[in-house]
Amino acid sequence: AAVDGETDGGGAVSITGNRNRLSLVGTYLFDPWGDANGGGVMFVGDDGVLELDRVTTVMSMSWQHGGVVYFEGARGALSLRNCSFEGSYAWSGNGGAVDFRSHMGELLIVNVTVDEATADTGSHGGALFVDAPGASVTLEGVVVHNTLAQGRGGCVC
Repeated sequence: AAVDGETDGGGAVSITGNRNRLSLVGTYLFDPWGDANGGGVMFVGDDGVLELDRVTTVMSMSWQHGGVVYFEGARGALSLRNCSFEGSYAWSGNGGAVDFRSHMGELLIVNVTVDEATADTGSHGGALFVDAPGASVTLEGVVVHNTLAQGRGGCVC
């Protein structure tokens, strides 16, 4: 696994490779910037697990997809619990806060607040973009304020 903030994505953390697992707990990220995907965290690889619990981001931006989190990989699992994403932006891609792409994967979002998230330049999913055929998607206790997509789904697409 490659873990650093100097790759083409993941302004704070970038994980690539299959069967990786990362948990961020009680973390605060201020102004992370991803040159490509994932302003705060980019996670790419099959059969991987990314868990964020009690993570707060402020002013998180990516040049492409996923202003806070970009997750991609077959049979992968993304869990977001008790998080707050304030002022996230995907400049030229989908998912102002979160972009999830996982065939046969699992997305769980519980007690998460997204405030002022934007997917710009004709993109979709102001707060959340999901491209996950056959995946299990659970949203529970999610609060969204002031989100915008230039394309479809001002909140979720």
